[in-house]
Amino acid sequence: LSDALLPSIYHLTVSPDGKKLAYTGAALSFGNEDIYFYDTETGKVSNATIEAYIIWSMKFTDDNHICIMSCNDLLADSVSYSEEMKIKQTGYMDVMCFDSSLKQVWKTELAYNDVASGINSMYLPARNAVVVYAGDAAVIYDQQTGTELNNYQTGSTIITCSDRNDDGLPEFVCKHGEYIFALNETTNNLVVYNALCDNISTAVA
Repeated sequence: LSDALLPSIYHLTVSPDGKKLAYTGAALSFGNEDIYFYDTETGKVSNATIEAYIIWSMKFTDDNHICIMSCNDLLADSVSYSEEMKIKQTGYMDVMCFDSSLKQVWKTELAYNDVASGINSMYLPARNAVVVYAGDAAVIYDQQTGTELNNYQTGSTIITCSDRNDDGLPEFVCKHGEYIFALNETTNNLVVYNALCDNISTAVA
């Protein structure tokens, strides 16, 4: 990429094979964003304008798909555990999947409660699915169709997520030190361990 482009690159994400980059430019207008794909082997840059307000997360799920989470709510991170600071109870995230030609594969909406600290997505290879999470909500979608496979309510803000056993069953670390994991693919049941510290704000992979 040209050095001249670097100041205007946002939400940079790299494909798992390292051959593609995706990023956004400066917002064209409120409600519209330009997204770009850069092929490191050919040097080709392609772009498209999408309907999105504030992009909170953009991430490759596999080598040919990206998941974008956006909302039009400037207060997405405003809910506090302090009773005096509770500004809102429920937020909504648009969740969009695009292929490498920047064609929108599917779009849906994620509803969450509690402060949205760890807004992100993760690919689950064992199920060819994507788990997305914000606030106390996490939903697994089929990557090809966007069909909802599981819908989890953790009861506490999700900070980070992993698939440590590579079995397609996500594990979550939450705000109040909870370690939470899904039991199986067919239910939305969760196991909760209060095993960590009392107040977690960030996590480093």
